[in-house]
Amino acid sequence: MTIETSPLDAVRIAADWIAQQPSGVRIPDIRDRFGLSALEACQAIKLARNVEPKEATSP
Repeated sequence: MTIETSPLDAVRIAADWIAQQPSGVRIPDIRDRFGLSALEACQAIKLARNVEPKEATSP
């Protein structure tokens, strides 16, 4: 079973992931991981710059 996401949702999901990475990520890695175009990967990076990384929360 696969989950269908809109391209905008995929960019937002990628941006959240990018924001959580301690070191930089490469566009080809983003494209492979999230199935994005080069432009969408760049948009995700731009969006990630405006996203504060979420800290792990304890239950």
